[in-house]
Amino acid sequence: MVQNKNMKFGNLTPALAVMIAVTIAFSNGFPIEKLPKLIKAKVRPAFAAKNKTTTTAKKGGALQAKGQTGKIELPNIGKLKDGEYEGVGQGFKSLIKVKVKVSHSKIEWVHLISHGDDAAYFNRAKVIMDRVVEKNSLNVDTVSGATYSSNGILLAIKHALSKAAVSGNDKIKKPQQKKPKKPKKPEAPDSSKLTDGIFTGIADGFPAANQKVKTTLTVEHNKMKKIEVEIINERAVDVPYIKKAKDIIEIILKKQTTKGVDTISGATFTSNGILTALTEAMNKSIAAGKNYKDGEYSANDKGFGAQIVKVTVTIAGGKISDIKVDILNKTPSDKPYIAKALLIIDKIKSKNGITGVDTITNATFTSRGIRNAVSKALKIAK
Repeated sequence: MVQNKNMKFGNLTPALAVMIAVTIAFSNGFPIEKLPKLIKAKVRPAFAAKNKTTTTAKKGGALQAKGQTGKIELPNIGKLKDGEYEGVGQGFKSLIKVKVKVSHSKIEWVHLISHGDDAAYFNRAKVIMDRVVEKNSLNVDTVSGATYSSNGILLAIKHALSKAAVSGNDKIKKPQQKKPKKPKKPEAPDSSKLTDGIFTGIADGFPAANQKVKTTLTVEHNKMKKIEVEIINERAVDVPYIKKAKDIIEIILKKQTTKGVDTISGATFTSNGILTALTEAMNKSIAAGKNYKDGEYSANDKGFGAQIVKVTVTIAGGKISDIKVDILNKTPSDKPYIAKALLIIDKIKSKNGITGVDTITNATFTSRGIRNAVSKALKIAK
């Protein structure tokens, strides 16, 4: 027979309790086929009693949940006072501390302050914060495989919101802040004046999350080649809206202009942020081409051997419109190499400068002389 029938299994971990039960059974000659019944009769009830969710007030008003193993029962959120509130709840290893902002009697955001749970589990559980914000409710599902951390987060939020609860004597003031107005669409730049290079712009995104939108525009051959978008302060709950907003990129690249491009319905603020940030990047590209004063500018440089390379650069509308080249001291044998070297002219014109322009293979010295002479002329034009 099994001795010590009154042993308190609930004080042990489940795995250790089962191991002890098996050891006691074997040492006392207890029939192995009856072991499952013993566990069911003694071990399970002990843990059922232990794992009943309870909350206890700690010093300073902190709430500590003990033994939660499944979805805990939490009330729907009632009327709340605007403000920022901190709360704590018991996680798997330690207290979890959060800060909750209530705006217009609704949860605007939940920020994590501290925790001591294992990162592998806690990182999975953090999505709970976004679920609470999205639903404006504590009645959300916990994360499978990270139950303790999930419930700890919920209890911390509950504790914070308990400080925001409106009592019978409190009056809810109507929010004085108005809903954000639809953002003004920026004026479209003249995309025909774009200059090659990489340019960035930044603008406001979704105001409630204090988001910023950063765009990186790549211009090649005076055309928009690529538009990259980065959302600063991106939240998990915003991902579907950001994805929808980015549809505007393909539209702009296809039209090669922002003129006539509307914001994306259902993602107005973010898509308008993309348009505004891109407008700034485009204006920087256009300004880069206006660094030169209109007129004709000449300069010389050394070519191959005794060659002297003379160029005359014409600037119109702030851009290089023409480059004339004269090679002095050339020989008949230089003719094929000079012809190759002159191919560099179109490259310089497309870049509106010498940045990123390499010399021509098999005409290195002459093409380098052209490039250097153009560089000198452009310095005069600034």
